Amino acid sequence: MALEARHITLIESQDSILDLSDDEAAALQAVGKDLAGKREWWGSADDTAREASVVICTPFNNGRWRVRVSDAVGIIGFSTLQLTIEPKIPTAHLLFLLQASGEFPRLAPQRAVAMGDRFLWELILQWYVTELETVLRRGLLRDYEESHDLLPVVRGSVDPVETGRVYYRGQLAFDCVFDEFDFDSPPNRLLATAARAVVGFPTHNVLLRRRAKRAFSRFEDVSELRTSDLRWQTERRAGYYATATILARHIIKSVGRTILQGREPVTTFLIRTPEMVEAGLRTLLQKALPETGIEKRGLQLKPSTMTLNPDLVFNSGESVGDVKYKVLGTEWQRPDLYQLVAFATGFRANMGVLVHFARERGEQLPSVKVGHVQLHAASWFAQDDLDPTVALGDLADRLRSILV
Repeated sequence: MALEARHITLIESQDSILDLSDDEAAALQAVGKDLAGKREWWGSADDTAREASVVICTPFNNGRWRVRVSDAVGIIGFSTLQLTIEPKIPTAHLLFLLQASGEFPRLAPQRAVAMGDRFLWELILQWYVTELETVLRRGLLRDYEESHDLLPVVRGSVDPVETGRVYYRGQLAFDCVFDEFDFDSPPNRLLATAARAVVGFPTHNVLLRRRAKRAFSRFEDVSELRTSDLRWQTERRAGYYATATILARHIIKSVGRTILQGREPVTTFLIRTPEMVEAGLRTLLQKALPETGIEKRGLQLKPSTMTLNPDLVFNSGESVGDVKYKVLGTEWQRPDLYQLVAFATGFRANMGVLVHFARERGEQLPSVKVGHVQLHAASWFAQDDLDPTVALGDLADRLRSILV
């Protein structure tokens, strides 16, 4: 990216009014629709709550545009503009929840402090390169990989039909399938692909790109990534690969979504947040409140195929809860209230709990009653100066007082 590119910071799921060229606006609209159409972006093929576009970009006035990036953090880069999308809650709190979800490895506390002032996307790239260097210091693993080639001598098994065809074409060679013991293995292809992505990423962190380039040069005998490589699971002897390969998957799935719209190439590094936040919250609450038997369970509305899917089911369905990854004040939003009532009614529960985020410690939605269903709210206080473990403790105490 050119050094003269403008840098603008947005907050996920919040509207901002930006001065954009027609090409930049068109490119933003295109990348938003491109992401909205990808199954891997949403996590499942049957998600019925998809938006038409991940990036909303609509005219405002006089060459200005209203822009919102929905439920994602990261970066969208043009040759003339770089949009950095920060989380709606403090980065330390989001990272704490992402790690608890199991989708991200643990970050050592001292390293978290050292990186805490970075944008989340830059933190992840820096984190990956550091873990990659650790793997390289210990040494890359060799493994057996099935290869297929024409050889002058027999090796492994021979395909007689194809070898015959080769012979009648005037070539004396054997069509062989054999095992090759080398560095060209799934985990090494993962690491190499992610390293190459960091090298080509539009960041002004020259040192980070230099470190990534030096690391990538160690993978000269490693071929291109294969789709099956993304499903590779860490083996015992490759335990020290675990953190680096987890981060590599996130980088591969998030970096390099590049399209060309008009004259504007667009490169994105975006991580969708709601599902990981929900999973992280549920995991943390299961540990903090083992007596409440928290689980995620659906309920089919027979005879239809429709289902009710609350994020939290307490005590085998005595109460239900819903996690909303958004910052709320002291007023209920009707869609949240209606959804929670539907969950409670479907499970024949007398209580529903909305778990959400708040700016101020002590800020809470009022308890209300709809028919026989009592609705409560419990807040995660997302403040910059509040340790995430304290926010978790406050939330657990609030839920305990409601459910007991």
